[in-house]
Amino acid sequence: MILSTHAVIGTALAALFPSHPFLAFSAAVASHFLADAIPHWEYTIFSLQRDPHNSLNNDVALDKRFALDLLRFSIDAAAGMVISFLVASLLNAPLVQTVSIGVMGGLLPDALQFVYWKVRREPIRSLQRLHLWIHAKKHLANKPALGISLQIIISAFVIVLVKIIRSLANT
Repeated sequence: MILSTHAVIGTALAALFPSHPFLAFSAAVASHFLADAIPHWEYTIFSLQRDPHNSLNNDVALDKRFALDLLRFSIDAAAGMVISFLVASLLNAPLVQTVSIGVMGGLLPDALQFVYWKVRREPIRSLQRLHLWIHAKKHLANKPALGISLQIIISAFVIVLVKIIRSLANT
C-alpha cells in the first residue's frame, strides 16, 4: 500500500481510542500489517536493490535514486497527513493527537524497513520477517488504476466502519 493509505487507515483506527494513546498507536501499527496483507498496488522504489533469492537481503542504495524516492515518500506521506486531518475531523476525533498517533503508527513499519536495510539487527530483523511474511504475495504492479481504486475503497470502508463504531459507542 502507499504511505497515504497507511496514514489514513492508521488515523481512522486511532480515532477509536481517543483517550488511550497506546491503544491508538497499537491499532495504527497493526493496521499497517493488516492492510499490507491485502493484494495491492505500490509504486516502485527506484533505489531498492532486490535479492531475487532472499528478500531479507534486499537493500537500498543511498544515491540519486534514493533522493527521488525520498521526495516521492515525502509527498505521499504529506498527502496522507492532510487527508488524515479531514478523516479525524469527520470522525469528530481530537485532531492533532489522533492524526499524530495514527500517521506515525500507520507509517512506522515501512520506516523501519529502511532501518533494517542498513542495520539488520534484532528486534528490527524479526519485524522485517513479519512484514515480509504478512505482505500480500499477489501484487497489482501493472494495474495502478485498480490498485489505487482499491486503496481508496478500503480506506473509505475503514473510515465508515470506525464512524459507525464511534456512533454506536456514543449512544
